[in-house]
Amino acid sequence: MDIRFANHASSRLAVAASSTDTTLRLVATTGDLFPTLVGNGDYFMVTLTSTEGVREIVKVTDKFSDNLTVLRGQENTTPSDFAQGSVVENRLTAGSIDRILNDVSATETVPGRIRIASTE
Repeated sequence: MDIRFANHASSRLAVAASSTDTTLRLVATTGDLFPTLVGNGDYFMVTLTSTEGVREIVKVTDKFSDNLTVLRGQENTTPSDFAQGSVVENRLTAGSIDRILNDVSATETVPGRIRIASTE
């Protein structure tokens, strides 16, 4: 189970999403911009942003073409309604950083710096 990232992965909702929807449909052909989920349990995080500035972080557990299967309201955000055209972005979140740091070990180094080494 690995967290995945992609540089500059951004799109918009092709159709509105209610606060209970677990599938987000992106604008056609933009799904390829987002990370590929290669292993069982792989995921990535996206931030939804409305035109009014409402934000919600969701966990993407599956991607098929331009459709994302998501778990809503992650990292203390509230599931909300998002209109067609709302922004969908693969961002580095505080929770993602915490997960990464929990998966690595740190070794001593120069005072004031930490060198991080993979556990694999």
